[in-house]
Amino acid sequence: MSRICILSVSNVKHMSLISLYTTLFETNNVPYDIIYMDKYGVEERTGAANVFRYENVINAKAPKPIRALKYLKFIKYAVNIIDSRHYDFIVVWGEVAALLFGRYLSRHHSKHYCINIRDYLYQDKFYVRSIFRKTMAAASFTTISSKGYRTFLPNEGRIIEVHSLNETVLSACNVRKHQGAEPIKIGFIGYIRFFEINKKLIDVFANDSRFELHYYGSHSEFLEEYANSRGVKNCVFSGGFSVQDTGRYIDRIDIINNLYGSGSKQVDYALSIRLYYSLYCNIPILVNTNTYMEKVTKRLGVGFAVDQVSEGLPDELYEWYSSLDYSKIASNCKEAVADIRLAQVEFFDEVQRIANCVSND
Repeated sequence: MSRICILSVSNVKHMSLISLYTTLFETNNVPYDIIYMDKYGVEERTGAANVFRYENVINAKAPKPIRALKYLKFIKYAVNIIDSRHYDFIVVWGEVAALLFGRYLSRHHSKHYCINIRDYLYQDKFYVRSIFRKTMAAASFTTISSKGYRTFLPNEGRIIEVHSLNETVLSACNVRKHQGAEPIKIGFIGYIRFFEINKKLIDVFANDSRFELHYYGSHSEFLEEYANSRGVKNCVFSGGFSVQDTGRYIDRIDIINNLYGSGSKQVDYALSIRLYYSLYCNIPILVNTNTYMEKVTKRLGVGFAVDQVSEGLPDELYEWYSSLDYSKIASNCKEAVADIRLAQVEFFDEVQRIANCVSND
């Protein structure tokens, strides 16, 4: 029986950095199970010994009470499996899973789980903060994807920064050595949530022959409907895809679209996974002003900061992109990736310890 479990309320395709754990488990011949909520009604490939897939299709437009009820049903399903299989260690993937299962885990699995926090989830609000404080205090360790999150997280337990560098996926990508040919392809890759800012992008870049806007990921169909309704022809859309296919979509674009807006904790303190696409592949990236992403990408020379999506943006971006010094970008990105690998050592040592304990018992 597997003695390690990965617990998530996300589909496997949205657990893009779970390979940081699974690769090491597989290298050490440590079997693991996955329990997750399938929101799309599709079976996905994994290396798990056992997959407990709870099909619970959720309509993103459904009222919040309906969506909340679906999550509550998954909690009961997952707890029954965990109780019956007696796992030695649980990897809790994502802040939503940490919130939903926090009380249960801190009471029944203290120091036998870790939690992964990748987004702001009202952790500075009283009720949510109290759950996270207890959950983090009882965890073996907590990983965060950005140092900026310490601003709103409780200072409880051991906290490790983990960079979202998935070299297993990115090693298949082509590293850029020069600008792309026109039309310059601006691409958003991944789960699409921030529709309003992307609608504005579609409007200001509409039918500009110098550019194409690409959207690859779940919910791209909403933007496709919008583009079609406006008669915009220079857009390319494709739906959800498996993590293993990420590289082939990265290879199709010249500039990464990482525009979420600013002015909220959900986006201001985050380090997006697309930053690591940029650094590993030497691809410029669009970011918003007054964010942690702007601070990091400006220092490395790969970021174009956008304050307002306005009519002048295409001309400004075209001039900036055309003048890029790719030899400098390559040097900065290479150094940044080397620093990231060094910083990951603490995390990998911790996961190795888990694997060793389970395999030696």
